Amino acid sequence: MAKLISDSEFAEIRTVINDVSETFLQKTVTYKLKTVSMDRMNRDRNEKGSFQDVNLDVLVVWDETEVETDRTNGVMDLSDGYLLVNWDYLETTPLLDSGVLKTNIGADRVIVDDKELILIGIEKLGQLKDTFTVLKFYIKKQLKNKS
Repeated sequence: MAKLISDSEFAEIRTVINDVSETFLQKTVTYKLKTVSMDRMNRDRNEKGSFQDVNLDVLVVWDETEVETDRTNGVMDLSDGYLLVNWDYLETTPLLDSGVLKTNIGADRVIVDDKELILIGIEKLGQLKDTFTVLKFYIKKQLKNKS
């Protein structure tokens, strides 16, 4: 079977994707990577530990559908969205180690415009040859700050 795209053409496409990402993924957010620690009895795993702050340049996209719930004390914004991050860029951060994600859905947090958001999912996108090109972090506003 003949190859339609050579290895050098794959590399060229990846370079173009990286250039586009560097140009358009300009919003800096803080990813709070949860570092887990436990006591001697292996208890309270989610309560103990701390966060490692990682600054990321991303594209932030919010759902256009406004989901607001009318409450007696006002209106709550329940909208969600996602962040797009370049895979090669992510390899230079502590979130990706030799192609393995070091994230913890549900425990990690993301700070966007001084608001702490919950990480609710991750999707790998744009596989090019043997590596992905983009990572999509799904985020949601939290109702109550857990501090």
